[in-house]
Amino acid sequence: MLAVVLAPATRSPEYTVDPLGPNGAADGLRAFVDRNGSITVGGRSFPQGEMGDLTSEARATPYGVGFYADGVPMFLDRTGERSKLEPEAGGSDFMPEMEVDSRAPLLAYGATVGGRYRVVVRDVSTGERVAYLDLGTRRTEIDAFDDGVVFLRDRRGSTAWDTSTGRQLALHRDCATSLDCRSSRVIDVRNGVLLYYGARPDGPGAAAYRLVEGAQIEARLTYSGAHLLRWSSRLKPTTSGDAPVVLDRGTTALRRPEGQWGIDTDGSVLVAVWEDGVTIYDCEVPAGRCDRIGQADSTEIGSKIPLLVGSDSNL
Repeated sequence: MLAVVLAPATRSPEYTVDPLGPNGAADGLRAFVDRNGSITVGGRSFPQGEMGDLTSEARATPYGVGFYADGVPMFLDRTGERSKLEPEAGGSDFMPEMEVDSRAPLLAYGATVGGRYRVVVRDVSTGERVAYLDLGTRRTEIDAFDDGVVFLRDRRGSTAWDTSTGRQLALHRDCATSLDCRSSRVIDVRNGVLLYYGARPDGPGAAAYRLVEGAQIEARLTYSGAHLLRWSSRLKPTTSGDAPVVLDRGTTALRRPEGQWGIDTDGSVLVAVWEDGVTIYDCEVPAGRCDRIGQADSTEIGSKIPLLVGSDSNL
């Protein structure tokens, strides 16, 4: 396995981006898909075309949407232009979920180059490749990404890959069986909080994090790491004794058919609810105040139309 560090990952508690289009990128990408075959990013709508699965493998960034087309990692920018993220990549069934860093405009994704798998981190604001990890022919999942650290999982267990140094550290010192390692996974990582499922991480790769056990692998942390988003407008705190965040729109019961939720690129929460079709709201955290940002042409409940890019739960 070869880790290549091309440039140090940018690490900053906050970063700003230039306004682009009707909504500045600092307001979030606000990406959603319509039944009519269009995708809206930053207030502009474009034909969706052959953009593959936008509900799980794709991710919204402040500068556009990363997705796979026939296994090739692609990028739709805020002007509607599509391009290859990895120019030399070929088609493949190696399509780990893409992940976005909340502290810098970085996107982690998988690519197949010359028959070999690799995980790549790219700065989507400049197009510069920050680092890549040569996996050879071993399949690896991308579980989470924040502050320049990518969490990877394969049949041997999970590791934390620091793209600024190239080091990989194990999340578990020792599992009772190999099955324990394979079934354990990182659900999300934000602001020093690691949300996990299965065996509690006790290895050097987890030592710097506050560990929070999660029961649902589709859950997401807010950018602060203080709350957990899971199919509801009631966000559970990750610290005992703290108050939940309750959003102005959407059900507060855990009932998937009644809405869809996702974390936007500025850390706010996007909510899709059944109101005159489907209405999309952008909700501030922790205030909970929601603003209407769009209407999606979806009329069939349970239609599995991917409304919010990167969200695993569908209306």
